[in-house]
Amino acid sequence: MKRLLVVSVLLMLCASNALAASIGGRLGLTVRGGMTSPANQRLIDGEQLSTDKDFVYGGGLIYGISNNIATEFEVLYSKVNADFAGVDVADIKTTDISLGLQYRFLGTAPFQRAVPYVGAGVDVLVPSISFKDGSDGNIDPAVGAHLKGGVDLYITPYVALNAEVKGLLAAESDIRVDGVKEAKYDGSSFSGLVGLRLFFF
Repeated sequence: MKRLLVVSVLLMLCASNALAASIGGRLGLTVRGGMTSPANQRLIDGEQLSTDKDFVYGGGLIYGISNNIATEFEVLYSKVNADFAGVDVADIKTTDISLGLQYRFLGTAPFQRAVPYVGAGVDVLVPSISFKDGSDGNIDPAVGAHLKGGVDLYITPYVALNAEVKGLLAAESDIRVDGVKEAKYDGSSFSGLVGLRLFFF
């Protein structure tokens, strides 16, 4: 009887691990935050606006196309300070809307609950700029592409801790001050994020 009970418990744990490892056909919500290191911005005359590391946060949806392939939609928000010659001159806010694919490396016991992954996709950046002196500024939207890698650590089949690094390479767009093109915006960045994934089924 004891042996039968032990075998039953082991089978239940294995089934739970297998469910946790695969997200094929499952929909999940991701919420996370972290730090981002953005590229500096280039003035038309060749000088640079230096940008500081700052907080990035957001979330999105992930869907398992198969056991190893998933698609992810995410929106991340960030706000960084821009300095010129050591003086804080502006705040730059960026909304990063991305769509990508992941390849997930399913493990074997006893590592099934930790699922590393790599991914790539495209991004649309919607930035804005606010100058400290009250000047009227705006930034044209930009497009880019990203590479990422991370790991999901399942606490239960429906909840996973997430850690990820993301590198974004973006095309430059124009920064205009009072309607005049004064600088180039580079939305490229490197970010580290941690958070949660919650699966609905």
